[in-house]
Amino acid sequence: MDTWIYRMIKEKSIRRITVCAVIAVCIALLLFVQKRYIQNFINGPYDLSAADLDLIRDVSQTPRYFARISGSKAIDTGIQKFAVHTRNGVETDRSVSAKYYGLVIGEKFLIYEGDYTPLTTVEGALAEMPAEVSNHLFSSREMLEIRSQFYPFYLETQPFRSIGYFAIVVLVCLGGFLAYIGIPAWRYWRNPALHPLMKRISRWGNPILIASAAERQSSSPRFTGSSWTLTKDFLIKSTWFTFDILQFSDLLWAYKTVTKHSTNFTSQPARPIVYA
Repeated sequence: MDTWIYRMIKEKSIRRITVCAVIAVCIALLLFVQKRYIQNFINGPYDLSAADLDLIRDVSQTPRYFARISGSKAIDTGIQKFAVHTRNGVETDRSVSAKYYGLVIGEKFLIYEGDYTPLTTVEGALAEMPAEVSNHLFSSREMLEIRSQFYPFYLETQPFRSIGYFAIVVLVCLGGFLAYIGIPAWRYWRNPALHPLMKRISRWGNPILIASAAERQSSSPRFTGSSWTLTKDFLIKSTWFTFDILQFSDLLWAYKTVTKHSTNFTSQPARPIVYA
């Protein structure tokens, strides 16, 4: 029989299912948006030649951007990247965090961000060249004249897969949480009799009569506060996601079980009685 308690269990369960479904859809959309990164994460790094680099028109859209590129030599451009250390908003120190090199690939140069050691084989993500680097690199007329010999993008040599590994951990944890919430909610929505509340109510007596009494008393409660409703025989908790009913007789029994009343007697030293 579809009782009030059954309806409340189904209502809360369908809300949980809906939220889990929305989160799952959002995750799926996010993965779809990041499919370019995912493909490079799985299949990269790609070995790109000078001919492959020449075909890139828009580095932000090229399908293979996690690359391994080799050149004949690396030239220090003299451009450095600094890490600024501050305390209370005031600069206290700065240190070189990266240097920029020009990797000679055929007749062109590919700028890449590296450490203190120039390398002829580099691995990382192709990206648009930062404006500051471009301005420093082509600040003179001589460099502007040979600008066409430089690729309009550069290579970031930071670990490419670090973000992906972190995302995998987050997705596994989130997936476990959704399964922990969504699977029981699905079971209770299909069969409310499996809900722990119904198992508890069955020990009180006839579930249909108890559900009818709880519904009737909830319409005229003695006290209502936050998510709790106090009636003659029940304490009802109802939130957007949860629903629970406690019986006063159980609460009183539990209170008497865990509460111990004792009276302590203290003895007083005897006083002599003097008769005159």
